[in-house]
Amino acid sequence: MKKFRLHIGAIALLLTMVFVGCSGGSDPKESGFSSDIKWINETPFASAWDGGIYIPFDAPVDLSDKTKLKVNALFYDENQQEIEVDWGLGQYLLLANASDDWGDALVVQYNLGMEDMDISSLTGTAEALVIQNSNADVKYIGITSYKFE
Repeated sequence: MKKFRLHIGAIALLLTMVFVGCSGGSDPKESGFSSDIKWINETPFASAWDGGIYIPFDAPVDLSDKTKLKVNALFYDENQQEIEVDWGLGQYLLLANASDDWGDALVVQYNLGMEDMDISSLTGTAEALVIQNSNADVKYIGITSYKFE
């Protein structure tokens, strides 16, 4: 009987190790990332331009009296170590319709975190923001805030 209990205990331990070791990991917000992050990709980008972070606005934003959009971002490598903000790490796109293809963006800003997006010539409304990496070393992008001015 003692051998049977020992075998059951060993099997339970092995199964626990297998399932815990093979799990998808924890939510990146609970990892080594800044607690200021409000949006972040949950799986690392495999390459430059690999997917993106889609942020729909609570309500359409009237652009007629806005001149710029400021997006604050943090960049991380594959080890979840922060990368200093620099040119060419990411971009952001402003969509008029939340269901539009990303290719139909109202405007694209190629230097996420380095320059504000000039939206002074835009009219109508915007419904969503898309964030992408443009550098293969960037595996995660965390957005801390965005603000229309």
